Amino acid sequence: MLSWFKKNKHVQSPKHYSDAEWVTLLRRPPDEEALSVLRDILKRGLMSALASRIKRDRDHIVEDFTQDALIKILDKIETYRGEARFTTWAMKIAVYEALAELRRKRWQDISLDDLKDQNDSFPPA
Repeated sequence: MLSWFKKNKHVQSPKHYSDAEWVTLLRRPPDEEALSVLRDILKRGLMSALASRIKRDRDHIVEDFTQDALIKILDKIETYRGEARFTTWAMKIAVYEALAELRRKRWQDISLDDLKDQNDSFPPA
């Protein structure tokens, strides 16, 4: 993921907040500027992290994942313990949420009956 940031030097560097500032600014009601900065950080990180997994309509999908992650992060802001940088913690949540959603979508249209029928056709072990 860091290689993406290095390759894209034309991208404006996000405003830097300390971990304590992030937590303070994102508590209810969240500061709009801090929320916007975090949104941009998460979106860029997810674009990079999911580049090999999403081929079509990546911008739209990553935008949805970013919005979902922001909601989750704001809900869990009080659980941040400071063991990692705030942005690292937030990115971890965003990537986990996105990967979980991709897994759900992959299995969404698969019937359990179809899987059972496929397993019945295999010879017993």
